[in-house]
Amino acid sequence: MKARISKIMEMKGMNSTQFAATTGIKTATLSHIFSGRTYPSTEVITKILEKFPDISPDWLIFGKNEILRTGRTPSASDNQLRSIFENKTRDRDTVKKETEILKNPDKKEITYIEKPSKTIDKLVIFYTDNSFETFVKEK
Repeated sequence: MKARISKIMEMKGMNSTQFAATTGIKTATLSHIFSGRTYPSTEVITKILEKFPDISPDWLIFGKNEILRTGRTPSASDNQLRSIFENKTRDRDTVKKETEILKNPDKKEITYIEKPSKTIDKLVIFYTDNSFETFVKEK
């Protein structure tokens, strides 16, 4: 995929710094991708496709079809990709919401999750001399 990202940069006449600034991808992330240290995350792919809507997702991710989108109807793989990206976006939104709640303690959103009650069945105490005692609940 790094070759396809390079092809986009070449096609758009950008160096890696310009490409990073345009897409919102960190230059270090691009450097890691180009060195082969990491593979592009869904977030990186999403940012590229959002900033360059003329680029075909099939081409960018799988190397299939042409580099530029055509006036075709979305394929099954496009729909799968859209679903993956939407789920990632929802996950990101949840994290942002939780972060916002932590930053603003006045705004509280509480969700109660009922769990089955638990009781203690056995208690083991370990001492620093490597001995231990076990206490079992009487039935």
